[in-house]
Amino acid sequence: MPITGSPKPKANKAGAPYWNNVINKLKQDGKIMIYTNLLSTEAVLKDDMTVLVEFPKGLTSFAKAVLEKHENVQELERLVSIEEGKPMRIKFVDAKNPSIDEPQVINNALENAIRK
Repeated sequence: MPITGSPKPKANKAGAPYWNNVINKLKQDGKIMIYTNLLSTEAVLKDDMTVLVEFPKGLTSFAKAVLEKHENVQELERLVSIEEGKPMRIKFVDAKNPSIDEPQVINNALENAIRK
């Protein structure tokens, strides 16, 4: 099924200004399953080694299964590391069902990005 006419990736609030580049690179490289599952995401820097990929509408079990495959995580980390110019890790955050520490981490990351 062609992806022509698909919506553009959502712009970030703050933190990882290159996130749209990462998503578009996945599309260009034919990684359509990863690309389509990341279209409505936002990315923020948790710290100098970790990028949080937030799913504002929630992370479905299908998207989680696709994105958490070892090779897909490696590809995302590779692309983010290229953009950051250093090794980076990726963590997926379900905004509708966050773990106890994730909301505070996201708030801290957004506050830090706004201050810069």
